[in-house]
Amino acid sequence: MHITIVRTPPDAPLQQRWSELLSTVNRDVPGASQHWLKPVLARAAADRSLRLVLIEQGSTLCGLMPLCVLRQGRGPLRRCTLRSLLPAPVAGSSMLVAGGAEQTAVLGLVAALDGPLRGWDRVELAGLLTDTVLPALLLANARSLGVCDLGMTGVERRRTLSDQHPPPKCPENWRHATLTPALDDASGRAVEALLHAAGVEGAAALVHATRAAQADGAALWILRDEGRLAAAAVTLTAASGAHYVVAAAARVGAPVGAERALHTLLMARARAAGAERYACWCKAPAGIFDDECPVRSFCIERYNAVNTRNRLWNRLIAGRRGNR
Repeated sequence: MHITIVRTPPDAPLQQRWSELLSTVNRDVPGASQHWLKPVLARAAADRSLRLVLIEQGSTLCGLMPLCVLRQGRGPLRRCTLRSLLPAPVAGSSMLVAGGAEQTAVLGLVAALDGPLRGWDRVELAGLLTDTVLPALLLANARSLGVCDLGMTGVERRRTLSDQHPPPKCPENWRHATLTPALDDASGRAVEALLHAAGVEGAAALVHATRAAQADGAALWILRDEGRLAAAAVTLTAASGAHYVVAAAARVGAPVGAERALHTLLMARARAAGAERYACWCKAPAGIFDDECPVRSFCIERYNAVNTRNRLWNRLIAGRRGNR
């Protein structure tokens, strides 16, 4: 097993290997294409924070994980965080792993964290509890890695689309609304402005990446009512046909029910395209999803000056409360 850390955007040979790896992954990875990640990788490389972890077995690339390095604080309180550039809502996991190579890839990641990536205080991954043995391997190597804390967060809202579970009906006051793709520059800017005004983090980069990855199933959608922009959404279609909503928001001041109408029309379109699953990772109106499950984002932290100080402080407070 060989581990390589690349600090520049992928060149042509690596792009080819990346595409070949994607074709062997045994699950849906919408948003893991290079078109989607290109602006993110370029920005991280410009900040000198990009770390592309390549895990190879012989001449075969069996695992790839794009990370960025975030540094905070100074002196003894300085913290170094490794954060995945493949968020769980978009890619389903922090690591692209070839089918049948899960054990090798995760062992390679552990070796990278204990070797060329040493110096981290916190690692923020995503989705790895569901399809790999990473937690067990991290716990087995906890002493050498210095792991002191583990955590996971996130929720996925889902709805099954079938004859027995048809999409919900559009609100009555939105029955004349229209849902159209945002294909031109003006529509793209309108979606970006709406998402930004609604507080969607990184709206500009998200819209840019979506437009660049339209051939890979990414799309921007606009909901109009009487010709006025009312709501917008960013969606991805996985290889299985499942539809994922990455971001969705209504215009400030839009009539009541705009987001519900947006989701119901998106569901109807997904059902018409033959999709059997509709999932959302952003805030959504209640009552239109029939299931929720954790998106298992995974975080590990190890001993350093900051968290050691916090633990001692919490222990001191607990002791004072116990003496009262």
